[in-house]
Amino acid sequence: MVTRTMSDIERILVATDFSDSAARALDMAVGLAQRQGATLHLLHVYPLLMYALGQDVVPDDPQFEARLRERLQQKLDETLAGLPKSIRVEGSLVQGNPAREIPIQAEKVGANLIVMGTHGRTGFQHMMLGSVAERTLRHASVPVLTVPGPRPAS
Repeated sequence: MVTRTMSDIERILVATDFSDSAARALDMAVGLAQRQGATLHLLHVYPLLMYALGQDVVPDDPQFEARLRERLQQKLDETLAGLPKSIRVEGSLVQGNPAREIPIQAEKVGANLIVMGTHGRTGFQHMMLGSVAERTLRHASVPVLTVPGPRPAS
């Protein structure tokens, strides 16, 4: 059995959906990357059908995916540009199911660690939407660090 330590982390994949939860996870990953001298790979996986339903658009529209991808690429580029210049960063967009694609992309980029935020859904929302973090954890071949999202004001 091979035991990994924090000093073995050379490449961190950060899964983002551009939410506040994802921003907290990215902040954590940036700190880790700076301490470890690791490369940070920012990944956004977009489930095309979910975006189409959220915008009341028929996914058959030949321009829909191209326009969506352009908007998401712009968001990804802005996020990457805002990261400290002291770390190596890269990014990618992938169309598909996030829980399936995150572990696949982690292997493709040679990540030693996946970092992602959690939304903390409970009850009906959790039952219907599930937990991407939970499913990613089950399929990943590398450690997954989950970072809770901001707590709602009480």
